[in-house]
Amino acid sequence: MPHRNLKLVALLATLAACGGDEPKPVIDAAAWLPVLPDPLDPSQTCSESATRLEEGLVEVDTTLCNHVTLSQPSLLRLREGDVLDLFAFHSALSAPEPAQGRMAVWIDDVLVWEALPDIPSSEVIYLETVDAPQDFDKGATVQLHISNHGGNSWRFVSLDRL
Repeated sequence: MPHRNLKLVALLATLAACGGDEPKPVIDAAAWLPVLPDPLDPSQTCSESATRLEEGLVEVDTTLCNHVTLSQPSLLRLREGDVLDLFAFHSALSAPEPAQGRMAVWIDDVLVWEALPDIPSSEVIYLETVDAPQDFDKGATVQLHISNHGGNSWRFVSLDRL
């Protein structure tokens, strides 16, 4: 299924769930910047070519780098309990040996969402809602972390406040 169709499905599901209110983006897919050195693994030196903007989403190719953290300022102020809608997915995951992947989102160093898929595994689409665990100011640091062993493709589409 093309990425554009996945985004449309997610948007329609979000609109149906929230009674037609338009979601407000917390992040801008084009604004992600690599965090170097990576706070979770300072020995990791990844080239910027491991990430790219593709059709309005950020893609991380772990063939080029198995561990990356991206960052950007929040576009909105969030209040504790605000409902956040997240859309991300990965292709089928493979590695020379069984392992576990990780995709996680932090705001100001507070873990907001995390997925820990086993490797190998099939493609997974994450259409999830989570509550903001505390208040965050506009401009708070939003971080996206992706790690795994093996050449795989991970995509982060959106994080919106409903």
